[in-house]
Amino acid sequence: MNTLKSSPSRPESRCGFVAGLFLLLFLVGMAIFVVVAWHGGAFNPFAQFQGTGLDRYSDPNAQPWDEAHLFINEMLDGYDMGGRRPPFHCQPKLKDTIRYSSWVFDAKNNRYGKIQFDVLGLGDAQAEWSGEFDIANVHYELSEPRRRGMDKANVFKGNIAPLKIYKDENGLDHSKLYVITGGTFEMKAAGQQELATGAAYITAWIDKDYIAQGNVSIPWFIDEKPLILEWGPVEPTAP
Repeated sequence: MNTLKSSPSRPESRCGFVAGLFLLLFLVGMAIFVVVAWHGGAFNPFAQFQGTGLDRYSDPNAQPWDEAHLFINEMLDGYDMGGRRPPFHCQPKLKDTIRYSSWVFDAKNNRYGKIQFDVLGLGDAQAEWSGEFDIANVHYELSEPRRRGMDKANVFKGNIAPLKIYKDENGLDHSKLYVITGGTFEMKAAGQQELATGAAYITAWIDKDYIAQGNVSIPWFIDEKPLILEWGPVEPTAP
């Protein structure tokens, strides 16, 4: 009777299999390393605030007109800098619309109208500026906020910018959430027919208790000089 005998495994076949397995594991490991290295630091959505990677994009002293192109709905190095990136875990969480209403004032507490500032649950933001006031002994009246088509005035759009870090004389505070909006102001001086108009930005810092304060910033106003006003701190109100 003929008996079938199993052929012994060829050593070179087993060696080839083991070598292929090690090569596969090596390639997987390298892929993981590249992903972690590329998405680490400022690019890792779960990263802590540390190192210099974030500082590259988060100058606490920058004026809004210097950074609007970066933080308002913008991508950099494949990373979302604006409202599509959720806040970090230490920053206020956004669920529903948060609304703030505040007087606008200068360092001497002179009032410059009022703002309404809304932060939407998905990270978008919008603001309106209205009222009348005196600047350099000239009385100005802001046009009524309007949004008709492309004809917009004193209506400002933007988003949160979690990668900007708050800084004051006490140092950095990673827990505050930065919000930036930009648009066009429009106002009329008493006794004049022509409108004064130009770029303006309304920004805010929101702390862990959802108290907000910020600025109304015009890069070029009288004699082409910046005008920076303040608002808040205020608690949110029901939208």
